[in-house]
Amino acid sequence: MKVVRLLIISSIIVIVSSGCFMGTFQTAKTVGYQNTSYGWYFNFPVYFDRQYLDSSVVKNRGAHIIPTLGYTYTYGVSDNIDAGFRANFGEGIGVYTKLQFLNLRTFNGALMLGLGFQPFALGMTLRSDLIFSTSVVQSSTTYFGFSFMRMPDYRRIGIIFDDARKLKYDDLTRFTLFLEAFGGVELTNVYINHIPVKLLVEFGVPIQPYPPLYIGAMVKY
Repeated sequence: MKVVRLLIISSIIVIVSSGCFMGTFQTAKTVGYQNTSYGWYFNFPVYFDRQYLDSSVVKNRGAHIIPTLGYTYTYGVSDNIDAGFRANFGEGIGVYTKLQFLNLRTFNGALMLGLGFQPFALGMTLRSDLIFSTSVVQSSTTYFGFSFMRMPDYRRIGIIFDDARKLKYDDLTRFTLFLEAFGGVELTNVYINHIPVKLLVEFGVPIQPYPPLYIGAMVKY
């Protein structure tokens, strides 16, 4: 029964964690006091050749090879502080806050801190993002930064396909550090069904070898 239970749990984790959990989709500017913002985003890993992809499948047990979907909601606690909710298939569900510490006419800086819970791996996710953005053109904002994530390493769960008897509960809660550099652009003069929205396009380069690159987009209201 224990092996069957581990098999069911691990199969769910493998399916969920096959996506790329990277992605910030935030500029350094806060939304403003009592303002709100929400949106859906997706991102997907990019592999430059089939051999590299096959190598990732073998070494990472099938993790980080398919697109993933996420959602964020943000509320302006003050002019310089946001609080929000975030959920995606990789990190799980959690809350975050963004503190804008630099507010110049065309250049801004912010620090995001997040805490999440991955219900499938039964592990906590700690995340911080250092973000800088500039608005040289009125209708767009360019942003870049670095992400630091301490979260369960779902790649280990793939040993279930080799031998279920080798899987231990500790494998579900082991943590590792994920680092990445990212950059993107936010476009403001975008309309969907005559409704004004913001469109964000982002790319990132994880420090880990897999995936070598990810690309994503977000529609924000």
